[in-house]
Amino acid sequence: MPQLSLYLNDQAFGILKSEAARAKRSVSGFVSQLVMEHGRRSSWPPDYWTEVYGGLVDETFQVPEELDSDLDGALPTLA
Repeated sequence: MPQLSLYLNDQAFGILKSEAARAKRSVSGFVSQLVMEHGRRSSWPPDYWTEVYGGLVDETFQVPEELDSDLDGALPTLA
């Protein structure tokens, strides 16, 4: 089985140990689980497109009018 050396400061290691204990896993098992879960993740969380994007339910919300681009100032030139 491959091994990995990881250098953490004391605060980061304390957090890792606490999270592993909370999950009732060894530190090694907890990190392995994190890596495996990260590898299985899609780019968007589950239900993102139905619950977050376009999910605003507010009868008082109004789409603002489009701004007139003629009111924009001149774009700076890059030299």
